[in-house]
Amino acid sequence: MSRNASLYRSRWLKLAASLLLVTSANFATNTVGLPGCAWPDDSEIWLQDAAEAIEKAASENRDLLLLFTGSDWCPPCIKLKKDVLSQKEFVEQAPNSFVLVKFDFPQTVELSAELQKQNDEWSERFGIEGFPTIVLLDSQQRPYAFTGLREEGPAAYLKHLEALRQTREKRDEAFSMAADKQGIERAELLDQGLSALDPDIVEIYYEDVVNEIGELDSEDGAGLRTKYFAARDRELRKAVMSNISMVARLDRPENAIAFIERALAETRLPIDMWLTAQKTKLRLLRSLERTDEAQQLIDSMISTEGMDAETRQRLIINKVFYMVSRSQNDLAMDELEQQIRSQPENLLLMIAKGELLHSFGNLEEALAAYDQSIMAAAARPEVLVEVVGAKADALFELKRVEEALATLDELAANQNVPANYRAEALLHKALMLRETNRRRAAILSENRAVEIVETPEGKSEIQKLVDQFRRKFAGQSQ
Repeated sequence: MSRNASLYRSRWLKLAASLLLVTSANFATNTVGLPGCAWPDDSEIWLQDAAEAIEKAASENRDLLLLFTGSDWCPPCIKLKKDVLSQKEFVEQAPNSFVLVKFDFPQTVELSAELQKQNDEWSERFGIEGFPTIVLLDSQQRPYAFTGLREEGPAAYLKHLEALRQTREKRDEAFSMAADKQGIERAELLDQGLSALDPDIVEIYYEDVVNEIGELDSEDGAGLRTKYFAARDRELRKAVMSNISMVARLDRPENAIAFIERALAETRLPIDMWLTAQKTKLRLLRSLERTDEAQQLIDSMISTEGMDAETRQRLIINKVFYMVSRSQNDLAMDELEQQIRSQPENLLLMIAKGELLHSFGNLEEALAAYDQSIMAAAARPEVLVEVVGAKADALFELKRVEEALATLDELAANQNVPANYRAEALLHKALMLRETNRRRAAILSENRAVEIVETPEGKSEIQKLVDQFRRKFAGQSQ
């Protein structure tokens, strides 16, 4: 009932305007001339026995039109009856396409216990929350449309019902074409059939077809898995990732590794979540010094299809620096050189090479790597500022202070670089100036850094850094 409720609540909100058109006064007016609000010729066109209607629809291959109504008290119901359902045109034409069934909930007429029970069960089956509601079913009792009161006469209403019936025909045509197909082709035809229907109806009444589509396109090659299961999969994936994080934090590493392996075997995760889970497993393997397994895992991650070039480079860098942490410097450099040659996009790898050479004390070689990286990073200011800073540091360590300052000045003067990154270069320069006891020049560089930042928030952040510098170097001579 709860799943149905959202569908029908939405529908009745949409019908609210038309419901409000019929006031109590209109109710009194509209019922004049309708003795006891009786439905003429009920026994001829409106069946009340659901079992009889189902049998008739199946034997005659006609659709079912179910009317849920409060015939003697509901103003919109009475209006729909007066303007449409009791009109000669409707009475003569509607039975050609539909077996008409009425589920009445009157207040002045007492229904038999059996009929009341039947009506309640069918109302519950379709989550009926307001009257009048019309539900259209095929001859096999599968719903394909819901409707209700419309401000129009019988001809327009019949046209409306026919348009809804045609959605069922489109569904059936696609399902028929899918009957002898397999795999993605079948999934796409089933999707074509469902696409003719209201998505809320599909969600509630076509779960079996949706599940089949999900299985047929389990790898999401046609995008149908995402189309039908995105919300469900998203919640499941969030739960899986949350559990992985919790188990890795609280359980023994061996148990956490086993849990991650089971979770990844049972749940298909998008590449970013899969990598996050594998990184957690990698960290646990390293903590247990299961080096060979860790090496195999990160190699597997690096070779995985579907990730972007930057993520792949960061994984390679992770591997290389782990090797360095285990005093495998030569192997690490060989690995990095090989990856630089094999990766079409290798900017981050080149920067890592410079940092690695820098950490080994090979400053001249590091400078060459930094220069190559600076040329490639021209369009990436967030990367450019880092590599320029690294080059300046290497020059500073080589006692080539003026070259280091000039390198930072060049970036600070580059108007193609956003102001916040140019300000970072000026602060870097100021720090070097203070470390060489050039306080006045440092203050000028710091002030300039604050000036060029455009936003108040940015100025505030830069000023905080400047204040930290000045406290650290308080008492420094001119």
